[in-house]
Amino acid sequence: MKTAKADFMLFLVFAVLLALFAGQALHSANASQNDYVISDDSGAAVLADMTSAFQALAGHNLGTTAPSTKYQGMTWLDTNATPWTLKRWDGADWIIEAKIDPANNIHIPYIGAYAANADHFRNRLGNGDMFVDQAKITHASGAAQTFTAGAVYNHAVDLWQAKCTGGNITGQQVSAPSGALYRNAYRFTGGAGCTGVYFIQRIPGEDVADLVNLPAKLQVNLCSSGSLMVTWKAYSADASNNFSAVTQFATGTFVTTASQQIFTADLTMPANAYNGVQIEFSIGTFAAGTWTITGAQIESGSHPSLFELLPPERAILRCQRQYVVIDECAQVPTPAGYTIVPIPFPTTMRATPGAVIPITAGTISNASIVTEGAVSARGCNFGILSGSSIGGYIIGRVVAYSALL
Repeated sequence: MKTAKADFMLFLVFAVLLALFAGQALHSANASQNDYVISDDSGAAVLADMTSAFQALAGHNLGTTAPSTKYQGMTWLDTNATPWTLKRWDGADWIIEAKIDPANNIHIPYIGAYAANADHFRNRLGNGDMFVDQAKITHASGAAQTFTAGAVYNHAVDLWQAKCTGGNITGQQVSAPSGALYRNAYRFTGGAGCTGVYFIQRIPGEDVADLVNLPAKLQVNLCSSGSLMVTWKAYSADASNNFSAVTQFATGTFVTTASQQIFTADLTMPANAYNGVQIEFSIGTFAAGTWTITGAQIESGSHPSLFELLPPERAILRCQRQYVVIDECAQVPTPAGYTIVPIPFPTTMRATPGAVIPITAGTISNASIVTEGAVSARGCNFGILSGSSIGGYIIGRVVAYSALL
C-alpha cells in the first residue's frame, strides 16, 4: 500500500510539473494545441494528454499556425501577428470572429461577423434591400417610372441610379421575392430596342476609407424572368467624392434565372478607394421580361455574412445624407407680408445639396412670389410674399434636396 501511495504522489507531482510547464509554454508557437484524441497509455501519460487537451480548449487552440487536426466549430486564436485573430473553422475555411489586442486587453469585434438586423455598418452599400424610396417623382403612386434611352443616370430608389440604351424601359420598387430575407427589391421591365441597362450606387469615400488595400466581399440577390448575363464592375473615383472620372478595379459576371439566388464575388479595395467607390450592375439586350435586384452588400473580409437589415429609421437617415424630401408649408397672414420659413434637414447631408427638385407644386394662394433661400448641408429656407389685398399661403409643396454623388 505504501508503494502504491508513493507512486500516486509521484504521479501527481509529475502531472503538476507537466501542467506548469505547459502553462509556461502557452505563448510559444502552438503550445496550446491538441488533437483532442486521448491516447490509451499509463495514468501519467493520460493525465498529461488530458491536461494538454483542456489547456488547448481553454486557450482557443492558441498558436502561430492553424491546428493540424480540425473539427467543425473549433476556434483558433491565431497569434501570428498583433493584434491576434480569433477564428472559427466552418468545415471548409477559417472564419474571422474578432481581433484580440493582448498588450492592451482589448477585444475588437470583427465587422463582417454579425447576424442580420445588427446595425454594425457591415454593409457599405446603402439601401441594399431597396426599402427606402423617398423620390417617387415620376412614380408618386408607386407606379413604374420610365428610363429614357440615352439619358443620363436617373434616380431610381434612394441611393441607386439607373440608365438604359437603345430603347426605353421601366423600373419600380416591388416587394421582395418570396422567401427572401429583404424588405423590398427593384425590378426592371424590358422594352423594345433596349440594348443595355445600368444600375449603380456611388459610395462616399468616408464610408470605405477603412477598407483601402483590404479584401472585401460583394453579394447581391438576383432573379429574372429568363436567363440573363449580369456584369458587375467596381470603380474608384479619381478625385474625392467626384465620379466624373473613375478607374475600374474589379469585374465579374453572374447568370440569373427565374429562381432568386445570392451571388458573391471577391474584390480588393485599391489605394484610392478613399475617394469613393462605384458599384455597377448591368445587362445587355433587354427587349422584354423582368430583372429583379435586392440584397446588395459590400463588407470587409473574404467571407459573406447575412445581409445587414437596418432598422427603418437608420436606413432612411442613411439615405437622407444624400437625398432628402421636404414638405414645405407656410402662411403670411398680412397683406403684402413676407415670411421666411427655415427648415432643418433630418440629418446633416454629406455636402450642400446642389439641386432642388420639385415633386408636387402644392396649393399656392395669393402668394405672388415664392423664393428659394439659403441652403446648407444642415437645412434650407424658403420665402413667400402675399398679395396686396389679403395674406397668402402655400400648402403641401414637396421638394427634394439632392447631394447624390
